[in-house]
Amino acid sequence: MKKKKILLIDDDHTFCDFTKQTLEEKNYIVEQSYNKHSAIKFIQNTNPDLVLLDLRLPNPIDGMDVLKFSLQTKPELPVIMISNDNDIQRIVNAIKQGAYDFVVKPIEQIKTWDTRLPLTIENALKKKELKIQNLELKKQSIGIIGNSSKMQKIRELIIKYADSNEPVLIMGETGTGKELVANALHNLSNRGKRDWIPVNCAAIPKDLIESELFGHVRGAFTDAIKDKIGKFERANHSTIFLDEIGDMSLNAQAKILRVLQEEKLQRVGSSKTIKVDVRIIAASNKDLKEEMEKGNFREDLYYRLNVLNIFLPPLRERKEDIPLLSKYFLQKFCLEQHREVLELSPAASELLIENNWKGNIRELEKSIRRAIVMCDSSNIKPDDLKSTFDPEFDFESISNPKTLKEELKRCEKEFILKILAKHKWKVSETTQELGIDRTNLYKKMKVHNISTERK
Repeated sequence: MKKKKILLIDDDHTFCDFTKQTLEEKNYIVEQSYNKHSAIKFIQNTNPDLVLLDLRLPNPIDGMDVLKFSLQTKPELPVIMISNDNDIQRIVNAIKQGAYDFVVKPIEQIKTWDTRLPLTIENALKKKELKIQNLELKKQSIGIIGNSSKMQKIRELIIKYADSNEPVLIMGETGTGKELVANALHNLSNRGKRDWIPVNCAAIPKDLIESELFGHVRGAFTDAIKDKIGKFERANHSTIFLDEIGDMSLNAQAKILRVLQEEKLQRVGSSKTIKVDVRIIAASNKDLKEEMEKGNFREDLYYRLNVLNIFLPPLRERKEDIPLLSKYFLQKFCLEQHREVLELSPAASELLIENNWKGNIRELEKSIRRAIVMCDSSNIKPDDLKSTFDPEFDFESISNPKTLKEELKRCEKEFILKILAKHKWKVSETTQELGIDRTNLYKKMKVHNISTERK
């Protein structure tokens, strides 16, 4: 088992040497730092498994400064505070801010230091491992496909935002997967055991949207023949997803704002106030800031919704995810149609990568569906895709390269993308399989316009 690395930060050299010896006997690697500046540099540039931090470093430097930096830059890194007996209030503050635990410096208790300290460290490291395992399980359960750095960051934001009760605003073009992200936020939250309520604001007539959202009482209007519970009441203690909120009327927006601020609503035609506990996730393919300037969207509602936000990039800005998405849709739809799972020919794969996908993932999904129907063999070819592409797309020049050089270049690019995706964009594993060094790989990625911005 790999030895765990501990960073010990304390200005008392004698204490540091003694503690280092104690921990090295327990099979830990110990790095020492005697001041704030070297400690911050170490945390920033290396990957310790745990930090032991003296609460009182020499003035004007304070251990709390290092704690705050560590929590901001590496929140998963456990920090155990070292203190004297008279530091109880400051220790309480450190724990509230995020320190894992504290140990009192050994004076009279020097003989028990070699058992108390390692036990605290062991418990902290076990908790860290559990957090990492839970995080990986959450990432796997999100169901959002893509290994690009942009999609990795989105998965991290989903996990970070999930258990918050704050509103989330999801922005992105049509077909980028806004509802999928909203559903993942709900499923991973503490409200996930309850049914969520999705609402397509653009699909509801403007004169009915208030009744749909807030309900109505009998006689509120001509067709109100009985009381109706609205979407917000149905979403009580759960999540409501307001898709295409930019299409909502200003009057309905005002009522949404009231629910956000007061956690109360009134059914149409009623004076009775109903208290609700609902988390709002909203989405729009419109630029809501532009809509505010045009007078179509309330400024106060925008800033109330935009507490947490996620922007979904268009598919043309993460083309390296297209082979993975295509493979997923091929497997899914072939199984649905009870036929053998098809493969994409190299030329067909190149076409998919080169297309701009104005409809994003939704358009790619429909193209794969149609190609499966059109395909008469076990291999999808360019002609199977032709009818699914935008008429403006230069299909012929891409599907029929004019020279051997062009064809070799196309095949090389596709193969590099395939191996990168296979190894989740890990350069060392990719170069090993490709049989080239790191420098050569980066040169080829530049030639083929494959982005090197990866996490």
